[in-house]
Amino acid sequence: KKDYKKIGANIKLVPNAGKDILPKLTVLQDLVKQKKSYDYVFLLHDKKSPEYDRAMRSEWMDTWRQDLSSLLFDKALREQCFFALRYYSQIGILGHLKHLKYGPGWHRKLYGHRRYLNECKLLDYQNQIKKYLNIVNVKNGANDLIFKEEQAWFVGGTMFWMRWEVIKLFMTTYKIAPLLRALRLDKGNVKDPSLTHACERFFGQMASGANKKVIGYGEDI
Repeated sequence: KKDYKKIGANIKLVPNAGKDILPKLTVLQDLVKQKKSYDYVFLLHDKKSPEYDRAMRSEWMDTWRQDLSSLLFDKALREQCFFALRYYSQIGILGHLKHLKYGPGWHRKLYGHRRYLNECKLLDYQNQIKKYLNIVNVKNGANDLIFKEEQAWFVGGTMFWMRWEVIKLFMTTYKIAPLLRALRLDKGNVKDPSLTHACERFFGQMASGANKKVIGYGEDI
């Protein structure tokens, strides 16, 4: 704890709720309020699910974590991500191609009945998010976010590079306090579907609303 300032780190305590999404949104909001300026940020968390760690089927979680975090911790991959973000301005989010997904709510043919119902419920939660943010799908000015579609690409696992200007635009366009208050009610081992999981997918909406793309590393641009 004594050494964190020496490496330029800032620590912020947040309520033990909303899984990793409430802390992410809270910290990003604070950085925008402090008028911080970055090119890109990497959204990172521990990706630890106790119910899987106790089970024989937990090996896929290890692979998932490694895939998602490799774009930050693997130096060669990180440099290639920077190259892509630097020279392709249309990229809003750059994640792992293997975990690029689309939704929620549309893929009846791609998933079984239970998963389809799960995604439809997430679509309902997404509509709640828009109500909390008072989002109206009408362009009022050149810098407004435009939410054209209900579905968007997102990175399953919510670890990826994101262009700072997309975050800044979102945070300065909408007051997110009502959403943060709602996320504080998602406590404990929150299961999917939930408001928390809908917020994970909503990062893709932030990018598409800013007229940027969600890209999987390795994908043709």
